[in-house]
Amino acid sequence: MKRAVFLCVGFLILGAFVKTALASDLKVEASFDFDSRQFLGVKMYEANTIGTQSVVGPSGMQLGVRFILTNQSGRSLSDVRVDINPPEFLGKPEQKSVPILAANESREIVFFVNYPSAKVIRGRELKSEISYHVSSGDQTIDGLLPFTLKNPAFTPGALTLLGICLLLTALLILLANRFQVMRHFTTTEIVTLAVMTAFYVASSLLAQVMRAMGFPVIFLHSFWALYFFIVLLVTVRLVPKVGSVATVKLAGTLLSCLMFYGLDFINLMTYTLPAILAFEVWFLMTGYGRSLFSAVGSAILFLIFPIGFFWFYVSPIIYHSFYAMWYIMVWMVFNAVTFTSGSLIGYFFSRHLVRVLK
Repeated sequence: MKRAVFLCVGFLILGAFVKTALASDLKVEASFDFDSRQFLGVKMYEANTIGTQSVVGPSGMQLGVRFILTNQSGRSLSDVRVDINPPEFLGKPEQKSVPILAANESREIVFFVNYPSAKVIRGRELKSEISYHVSSGDQTIDGLLPFTLKNPAFTPGALTLLGICLLLTALLILLANRFQVMRHFTTTEIVTLAVMTAFYVASSLLAQVMRAMGFPVIFLHSFWALYFFIVLLVTVRLVPKVGSVATVKLAGTLLSCLMFYGLDFINLMTYTLPAILAFEVWFLMTGYGRSLFSAVGSAILFLIFPIGFFWFYVSPIIYHSFYAMWYIMVWMVFNAVTFTSGSLIGYFFSRHLVRVLK
């Protein structure tokens, strides 16, 4: 019995010694990346918030979790591994290793985890922690890295931008009231707008089916662009009045969100409503798609506002998603081709449809 007790105590002392030995041999500094880079004149990050990196691809914003490993001993350490176990909303557990860490050498290891959406960060901020495990052979060091995530929807830039969008929305409502939008629609026109709204919602249903079937994103985007501009131009040719675009676009978006995606107030304020205002003003000035200039011009307008507006301002300021400039340019060129193609098809199709109906 005494021998068993001595053995247990001995193993405990040995375990404490091994852990202390690694702690004295290896210094571990864990932190999040802080950065103050500028993006189109807008400061990416604010003081006391977690930094990010500007990513190359479509993965949105990511947080950098930095580890600096310093070998303080007079001997080399082999196979130094660092494991992180972030909360589920940040990503999955990950491991990186250093094959050889020479005496008095420092090595940096950086992990990247995803910045959660505003739906995860309820309120102004979210406090949590990432557990990490550093090992070299039988020696280990465990630790916790606490962090505070700021809700991107509550930053000054985001609130300012939302305020501008609210003003645009108020202007849209005033224009609708000024022109008495719903009063000047006939019964036939209201039925036509309802049918076009159903076609608009059908595009979301088809997109969901094709996404489930594994169609690539580029194909889905091309399909949506062609479908959207056909519906848009048919709408303004059949009902060439103020409010026709607003009725179909707003009703179709709200129904699609409620049925398939979930209602996103920020997206509604910064994407849908600005698009409605831009289209209404454009078609009022250019004759509701009767000319090729009016049809193609609507595609170019949509590319600039709200698509360009979203990439360069809404995405970094509100959603904190930063993309490489070449990636944005590739999508802008692709959008220019698909939007213009959709507007041309929509123009000729709507012109032919109007002739047939007459």
